[in-house]
Amino acid sequence: MAIGTISTPSQWLQNTVVTPAFLQSVTDNINGFVAGTASMAGLVVDGTGGLSASTLAGTGKFSGSVINQTFVRGMLGKEMLPVAMGNVSLTSAGASLTASACYNLASASRTGTGQFQVNMTTAVPFSGNQFVLIQTTFGVGNNIIVVGGQVTSSTIIQIYTMNSTTTQIDPTGTYSIFLTAFSLV
Repeated sequence: MAIGTISTPSQWLQNTVVTPAFLQSVTDNINGFVAGTASMAGLVVDGTGGLSASTLAGTGKFSGSVINQTFVRGMLGKEMLPVAMGNVSLTSAGASLTASACYNLASASRTGTGQFQVNMTTAVPFSGNQFVLIQTTFGVGNNIIVVGGQVTSSTIIQIYTMNSTTTQIDPTGTYSIFLTAFSLV
């Protein structure tokens, strides 16, 4: 039910009939959200409430920070949501993305011996407080011991591959990593 612009509560009361069926519908919706039996198109948690908000259908948006807060099980803050993730294949000839397994990643390339650059599709606020979590999946004939990554600008993630003496080297075959980038801003 849509209600037009209301300038005063008394104006609203004079021009509106609130039926028992309408009140029951409001009650049922509230109870459904509390009980988890009703769905929402999207969710915006801004720490203020009552503000005009929008988000993509089926998504949630958080503005609160959990940095330097006392941990409470189940608490979720904006820093805990990835700003980019995806599967990246590294070889001595270059790098590529697995398109079906990427979020906010546009391209990947080899920039030097043991150095790879992954470009994000959408920029994230950059402050140097970003970090990259890398899960490795070894391919055939790899000589890589250490893989590291860091976000170096609002759109670039650098990946480094090294041997046991921390010398940067290229993979000898296909080396697959899954990276997830987080932002603490």
